[in-house]
Amino acid sequence: ALTEKIVIQLTKLLRYSLTDSSKPVLLKDDLSVIESYLVINQVRFEELQYSINLSPDLDSLAVPKLFLLPLIENAIKYGLKERHDVKINIACYYQDDHIIFSVRDNGSGIDAHHQKVIREQLEAGESHHGLINSYRRLKYHFSEVSLVFDQGDKQFNVSYHVKE
Repeated sequence: ALTEKIVIQLTKLLRYSLTDSSKPVLLKDDLSVIESYLVINQVRFEELQYSINLSPDLDSLAVPKLFLLPLIENAIKYGLKERHDVKINIACYYQDDHIIFSVRDNGSGIDAHHQKVIREQLEAGESHHGLINSYRRLKYHFSEVSLVFDQGDKQFNVSYHVKE
């Protein structure tokens, strides 16, 4: 049954990623595929936990396909370097006149130096870094985009704040 579960999730992920990636998708559909990715990773890393909170008024928001995936990949990859029980919380909601797409984890996050490097690359606009690539795709799609790093106590949050 476990093998079947993985095969189903992998099939869903592959089918989705092979369709036209330049076309926007509905946020709820995109998050459903991201959940498949997380389910597969839960099988690989048993203590991985996740939650996805999507504000219902954003269900039908058009977004670039899999733009949150690089943030989630980073949270898993770097989180697992320091602990087995990585917890990831994905949240999408309105705050004032912005839409927030947030990926929070219980790892130590990106240090100040690397945050600075990422910000410089955002300005320069040249990199194959997943985070920068997804930022660029959002910028093409929304009128305003900012990348926010938030280092909390025993948690790290990377979020995009966008305006339609």
